[in-house]
Amino acid sequence: MTAPTFVCQCQLEDGSTLTIRASLRTLHGGTAIKCKIAGPDPEWRFTQQVQAILQLARLHEEPVPSEQQLILEFDRSASENTHWQLAVVLLDRLARGTAPALSESWQAAGKIDNLLSGDCTVGAFIQHGNATASTTTPIGNLRQLTPASGCALLRQQRCHFPLVGSGAHDCLSWLDVYQRPSSDATPSTIILGLDGVQQIQAQEVLAAARSHENKTRMPWRTVVQFAPKSFIGNSWQLALVLADRITRGRAYAPRGRLIATGASTRWHEGIVETVASCQEKTQLLLAHVEHGDRIILPSAWQSEMPAHWAHHIAAKGASHVLIAQLGLW
Repeated sequence: MTAPTFVCQCQLEDGSTLTIRASLRTLHGGTAIKCKIAGPDPEWRFTQQVQAILQLARLHEEPVPSEQQLILEFDRSASENTHWQLAVVLLDRLARGTAPALSESWQAAGKIDNLLSGDCTVGAFIQHGNATASTTTPIGNLRQLTPASGCALLRQQRCHFPLVGSGAHDCLSWLDVYQRPSSDATPSTIILGLDGVQQIQAQEVLAAARSHENKTRMPWRTVVQFAPKSFIGNSWQLALVLADRITRGRAYAPRGRLIATGASTRWHEGIVETVASCQEKTQLLLAHVEHGDRIILPSAWQSEMPAHWAHHIAAKGASHVLIAQLGLW
């Protein structure tokens, strides 16, 4: 039996219309979400945006069968717009049968305003039917698409980390960790925003850091979203480990932003090791720190810290700690 194809017309912010088609097929290797974008030069950035939205939205549902592959076909790229977001979530759920298939032809517009709660922007809607008879439904939350969603179980933590290089592009980047308990006792981890090699590194860091914990730990469904900024190096590792521990209830979240940098070859022992560019990164942190921030740095930096840096951080209403092992912050 051939799986149905669902079509959705999206009204975008710039007034144009985007057409998306969705179908489901058996996965024979490759990615669980495949995007086909018409045009001479399909934009990889748009594909990443679509995959990120769907992987995060799927955390509100029960686990998706691993043998399913969603095929999304776009008549063009729309990376400069956001009102396609509700449409791709709707099509994903229609194709997988988790939303009522009242029609194969739809219209939708709206941005997902908060991926943790599932809230959509004011004015978001879905519509099905034809020119003579149609039904329009305002959508304020993704729960309206799939009432049995599990957003109450979903947890999120952002952690910032400093990126330094040439100077012109130095910044305080970030990563978000989203997690919920796995209902089928099967843990899963998806890394978004990194290249293939970096994704493997992030998977290995999480697995090693978690192995340091109690072996009876609960299985989790995890999605990690890195800021859309290319980088090299390993200064993100401690930020990832800390955000992961907080979302799983292994550590407390600070009142303000969490900022961390550090790496390790011994995460399985809970050891935090140094990273390069102490002077440049501490100066960057001083320039970007805000009241209430909590900064976590490797203890190996103790002898390299700029004079009076800690005093200046405290004067801005932030706090910091140097650690050599997880759990001591």
